[in-house]
Amino acid sequence: MRKALLVLLVVLVSAAFMFAAEFHIGVVTGTVSQSEDDLRGAEALIKKYGDAASG
Repeated sequence: MRKALLVLLVVLVSAAFMFAAEFHIGVVTGTVSQSEDDLRGAEALIKKYGDAASG
């Protein structure tokens, strides 16, 4: 009984994906101010500890 329910669930989910033709791809990025904060933080660490190119 449990196996039959699992097979039925797989078939229903597969059918839903098969007939769902329209879709959108979303890309999530940080805001400009968040990116600027990250950049300023990285610059401060490079100033304090040096960069990888310098050893």
